[in-house]
Amino acid sequence: MKIEQSQQGTVTVIAPIGAVIDEDRVQLEALLDEQMSRGRVKIVLDLNAVPFIESEGLEILLDASERAASKGGGIRIANPSDIVRDIMVATRLGNKIELHAELNEARRSLL
Repeated sequence: MKIEQSQQGTVTVIAPIGAVIDEDRVQLEALLDEQMSRGRVKIVLDLNAVPFIESEGLEILLDASERAASKGGGIRIANPSDIVRDIMVATRLGNKIELHAELNEARRSLL
């Protein structure tokens, strides 16, 4: 999986490309850990190019969100596909991590 990232002020935008499964899930977790170890705890995950995310990937997002919040930041989800949105709503992860239809909306929610 390819993961693009950019810094927009104090917000880090991470945009995985491809399904978040198996080794790709581990790659995303490592990147989130790296960002937080650098003090970058305001993170938007742009999931526009993610067609599916497995349950272990959801656990990674929940854990990262809790760690970021404990450090004064947060994780936001932007542009989830219909399937990813449905998975997050069905698992109630959408109640714990804010979902936003647009990247700028998600970014602004962290400011």
